[in-house]
Parts: sequence; C-alpha cells; structure tokens
Amino acid sequence: MERSSHCRKLLSAGRWWLRSLRSHVLLANTLFHYGNRNLTLIGISQNDRKDTATFVKEYGVTFPIVLDDIRTYPVSNAYGLTNAPTIFWIARDGEIEILSVGWVKSDFAQINRKMAESAEAAQALVFRPGEDVRDFRAA
Repeated sequence: MERSSHCRKLLSAGRWWLRSLRSHVLLANTLFHYGNRNLTLIGISQNDRKDTATFVKEYGVTFPIVLDDIRTYPVSNAYGLTNAPTIFWIARDGEIEILSVGWVKSDFAQINRKMAESAEAAQALVFRPGEDVRDFRAA
C-alpha cells in the first residue's frame, strides 16, 4: 500500500475482537459514508481472513480492508503500529497529521473537522450533544 497520493487518507487499524475497536470501526464507517470524495478510508485488519469477514458482515463495514499478514504484520510495521485500535489522518503530502491510539473522542472530533474542511462541508454528526463517550487507551 502506498503511503502517499493526491488524496487524504484515513487509516483504521486493529484486531477486530477488541471492544474498543468495534466502536472505532463503526465511527470510521459513519465517516466513510459522509461522502468526502477527497478522502480514502482504508481498514487494516490484524486478524485472519475468516475473522475479518465475520466482523465486516456483522458490523456492516463498507470501506476497503487490507488484510495484514498475521505472522509478520508488514502493513502495521510500515506505519509503526504498536497498539490497537489506531487511526491515522494522512495529509495529501503523505505526512501523518493525526495519530490516535486507542479510543479518544477528541481525536475523532478533530478528524471529523478535517474531513469537513477538506470537503468544504458541514461536519458529520458522529456524537450526540451530551453523549458520554469515554476515552480508552491501552496501558
């Protein structure tokens, strides 16, 4: 997978059995349907093909998923992934502008703002006002 191109990228990576990753992926799927033509969203699965297919079907994931080799993790290693879930906002020049490890509401809000700016559109409604969304980071 190339690390740069002419559009922005949002990479979502992790092991599908993690509860925090399920929320992470569902939100990424919501952002994917937001309709930003200047954005490519790619999931990186650190699970085998069968587990990934089960997760995709169960949670209705519609963005493309890259299957990382579960013995050597070449894609994860290329992006320096150490914990899951991890999400990256990659600028047009290939530079990583946002790196969020775990589940951090403010990071998703920042990504949502960047998506809206790049699409010259209003932000997607991803959190309801007053909704209690707690952060989670692996220790």
